[in-house]
Amino acid sequence: ITVGSQNFTVVQKAKQQEQLPPPSIEVPCYSTSLSESFKLFPTTGGSGTYTVSLNKSDCSWEIITDSNWISISGSRNRQGSSNITYTVSENETDNVRIWKISTSNQTHVVIQPPKEKTIIVPESSCHIKEISKSFSVVQSNGGSDSFSVETTKPDCVWAINTSSPWVIIKNYNTTTRVGNSQVEYTVSPNNTSSVRVGTINIGDFAHTVVQLPKEEIPIQPQEPQINFGLVNVVEENRTLSSTQLLIVNQDSVD
Repeated sequence: ITVGSQNFTVVQKAKQQEQLPPPSIEVPCYSTSLSESFKLFPTTGGSGTYTVSLNKSDCSWEIITDSNWISISGSRNRQGSSNITYTVSENETDNVRIWKISTSNQTHVVIQPPKEKTIIVPESSCHIKEISKSFSVVQSNGGSDSFSVETTKPDCVWAINTSSPWVIIKNYNTTTRVGNSQVEYTVSPNNTSSVRVGTINIGDFAHTVVQLPKEEIPIQPQEPQINFGLVNVVEENRTLSSTQLLIVNQDSVD
C-alpha cells in the first residue's frame, strides 16, 4: 500500500496447521498359535490338553466339536488365550477315529486307532502270524516308515495290497513275499486340508496309515494403517480493516 511516498506491506498470518485426532481402530481377533496341532490316543482313550493363544485378551471365542466320544472340560465359550482339556473315550469299533476340535481360526486333530483284532492262526499251515505295528501317523510333509511281518512257517508265501496311491511301498512290484519280512513304505506330502487314511493289507492283518493335513497357518488380518498428518486450514479472503494492517517495511517515516 502506497501512501504518499511511503510503502507499506500487509501480511496476514495463516491459521496454524491442525492435527487430526487419532481415529478409533478396531483390531480383529484371531488365534496366533496352538501348542499342539494333533494328539494320538491309544485305543483305551485318555485325556489331553493344549493351549490356544490369541492376539488380544478380550477376544471371545467358542470351542466347536460335535463328537460323542470327545468331552470338553469346562465351558466351550472362552475369552483370550486359554488351555483346553478334553477326554477321549475308549474306541470299541474296528475303525480309526479322527476328529477335529476347532478353536477360532485353527484346528486340533484327535486320532485314535481301532481296537486290536484277535486273530487265531493255526500253526500247522502257512499264515501271517502277526505284524509288528498296526498303526502309524505321518506328518503332512510326508515321510517313511516300516513294520515287520512274521509268518507261521519260513516258506509261507504272502502278498501286499494297498489302494492308497499316496502310500508307496518299497519293491511293490514284487507282488508276493516269502516268510518273515520287512515292509517299508514312503508317504507323499499331503497338500490338502483333510486328514488322509490309507491301509496296507497283508492277509487278515492291516496296517493303517494316518497322515495329517497341511498345516494351517493362521491368517492374521492386517491392521489398518493410518497416516497421522497435518491438515492446512486456509482462511477465506476478506477485506482487512486498518487494525489488521501489519507494517513490516517502511521506506521512510516522518
